Amino acid sequence: RPTWFAMNRNGQTEFRSSEGIIYQWLSHCHPEAQQFLLNLCREVVTRYDVDGIELDRIRYPQLDCGYDSATVTLYKNEHNGTAPPQSGSDEEWRAWRAEKLTLFINMIHDSLKAVNPDLHISNAPVQYRYGYDNFCQDWRPWINQGYLDYVSPQVYWETAAMFRQELDGQLSHIADSSHCYPGLTT
Repeated sequence: RPTWFAMNRNGQTEFRSSEGIIYQWLSHCHPEAQQFLLNLCREVVTRYDVDGIELDRIRYPQLDCGYDSATVTLYKNEHNGTAPPQSGSDEEWRAWRAEKLTLFINMIHDSLKAVNPDLHISNAPVQYRYGYDNFCQDWRPWINQGYLDYVSPQVYWETAAMFRQELDGQLSHIADSSHCYPGLTT
């Protein structure tokens, strides 16, 4: 389903990670791609005895993303026919894409909780502000509006002092810190 892939401004569907890995990303605004991901999650919850689902990589792969036909059409429909800005870092364009991710998380939450109200739904986002500025990922409403049961911000630092400082910063974005399980790495 090549039309499901996210695109950059130049129509490319391949993105390179900071480690040099080339990959493709599904469009967060394509209704069929959304339904596919939703169906996968529902299948896991329905067929297997799981306590929860970790929704990882709910973000854009980079700011120069969101130029696929489904996203552009949706943007134009909501902006009187105006195309998305050519700059991926345009603040309104970034906020609009972040809001679409929030709506998608809400859709997943409601669908999965309808199957199993006791299911734990989580996400391991990139640290807020960096994640928002670089990947349009604003996870604050996800946890604070109840679309996630807990969040595990990627607080990956080499020293305890750096870890504490970053964790305190991330906790300042969460209304109830008991819903935060910080991500750790070695």
